[in-house]
Amino acid sequence: MKQDAGFALINALIIVAAMSAAAVFLLQRGEAARLRLEQGRSAAQLTAYLDAGEVLMRLTLDADSRAGLADHPG
Repeated sequence: MKQDAGFALINALIIVAAMSAAAVFLLQRGEAARLRLEQGRSAAQLTAYLDAGEVLMRLTLDADSRAGLADHPG
């Protein structure tokens, strides 16, 4: 009887270890997906900032050109 109880305990521990490993695996995949999503959002935001900066520079240069002002490095 004692031997059967030990065997049941070992089986239970193996099942708990397998479930824990599966949980860790799923949590790691979820975290990796979250990081990829965050990086994608950051890249999209950076692209929007660069596009807005380009539009602002074009508008400023066009306004200077219409006003007869010269833009140069000096």
